[in-house]
Amino acid sequence: LVESRDVEANATDRNKFALGLAAVALLQGRYADSATHAMHALQVDPQDTAAHLAAARATLAQGRFETAAGHALDALEITPAIPEAHHLLGVALAWLGEWDDARQSLDLAIQFDPEATHSHRFAALVAEALGDAAAAEDHAAKARTGAAPAEKRPFGAADLAAQHGLRTR
Repeated sequence: LVESRDVEANATDRNKFALGLAAVALLQGRYADSATHAMHALQVDPQDTAAHLAAARATLAQGRFETAAGHALDALEITPAIPEAHHLLGVALAWLGEWDDARQSLDLAIQFDPEATHSHRFAALVAEALGDAAAAEDHAAKARTGAAPAEKRPFGAADLAAQHGLRTR
């Protein structure tokens, strides 16, 4: 007989494995594979916040912004206080040109993690797009402290800025 806790442990192990594969594929630039692995994890456990975040990352990197926003929202429904989910949602909304909603999501990401330079970088671009020069400069200054260059990040701020004719800091 197989006990239910053994089945549950096996499902947990399968999820961890799928999420590990999703992370490796994302780092290797194999975004479709990353999304596939994240979706496998979601099939095992639709309430797995980490799986929704992995799916959001992968679909964002693929340029599937509405899908990425949906996965970020799903993660936030399960666990509302995740800075990364708010950040991913804000980035997806910015790419969709939903500037006000993007600003709100990025502000929440920053409230949960004030040192998140990547969130400040995107918040600066969103503030600039909204015509709020003071907020753009404030976020840009915070983003400069220890931030990795935008060009080194998938779905980076430099790409968003170029598409929308915004300045990079």
